[in-house]
Amino acid sequence: MNSSLPLPATKVAVFGLGFIGRLVVEALQQERPFSNQRLELFGIIDIVPESRAWAEKKKIRSFHSLEEMLKEGKPDVCIHSTSSTLKKVLPELKELIKAGIPVLSSCEELFYPWVQNTEIAKSLDKLCIENKVALLGTGVNPGFVMDVLPAISTQAVLTVEKIHVQRIVDAASRRPPLQKKVGIGLDEPTFHSMVKSGKIGHIGFAESIDFIADYMGWTIAKRGQTIEPLLAVKNLKTKISTIKKGEVCGLKQKAWAENEDQRKIIELDLTFAIKAHRPGDHIVIQGEPPLSLWIENGVAGEPATISALIRGIPLVIQARPGIVRRLERSKF
Repeated sequence: MNSSLPLPATKVAVFGLGFIGRLVVEALQQERPFSNQRLELFGIIDIVPESRAWAEKKKIRSFHSLEEMLKEGKPDVCIHSTSSTLKKVLPELKELIKAGIPVLSSCEELFYPWVQNTEIAKSLDKLCIENKVALLGTGVNPGFVMDVLPAISTQAVLTVEKIHVQRIVDAASRRPPLQKKVGIGLDEPTFHSMVKSGKIGHIGFAESIDFIADYMGWTIAKRGQTIEPLLAVKNLKTKISTIKKGEVCGLKQKAWAENEDQRKIIELDLTFAIKAHRPGDHIVIQGEPPLSLWIENGVAGEPATISALIRGIPLVIQARPGIVRRLERSKF
């Protein structure tokens, strides 16, 4: 290939300018080519005027709707980042799919929606096939650390008995919305109340378990999940907040699955806390031969999420129509 020839451009739209969406925009502006392609930021979509003003200051075309964007042209692909809940983003995804635009989304429940959101998954898959585009839910967790990485690591284990993943995250290094999502700064009764109402906790454990079980060919007979607060033993200060002694400084969330023999085959263990001791990701595969992987300091949350979304572009453009199933294997 003649290196003097310009690389072909892939026009990328960004739907949603929250914390992640803005980082995606900034990464795209750096114009790092890969897969013999040049990524070109086509424009952003956001209903919030302040978000559009942020984009316009950077001389980026901004639109309040997809309909408005399509009047100016059609992007080759869209990176979508507005909510963790599949039901909330469903209208946005349908609109993009009907426009014939391949989509990568950071929506956690979209990573593996076939069990927890069966009917929505079927309808989206059908709509993708009808419009000849692919849809990919991706990120770091779910999407890599506690599901894709342990699953592919079993390639080095002949007989797998159990998969256990522990992730320890220093919350002080993570974005403010994520700190809020895990209840940092709350009192203990409020924390428990918000857990009960589903307003606090990591979203995606169920999808990670379903993905691993499907990849391994395991049947889940029983599953469970617990969320407990971690309380500050002294006053703590971060760049954005101060946590008083006795207030919530993090959480411990665990999820597990048993097979028909009442044996735990999957365990996922997340600690998310201000100044957590020795952050890192630990994957333990019990079997023959056993395998243990330790990632010092853990996979970086926000930067790795942006990488997963951008590096997924060639995958979603080239994939067959439908919801992309990660590490899909042929049946035999």
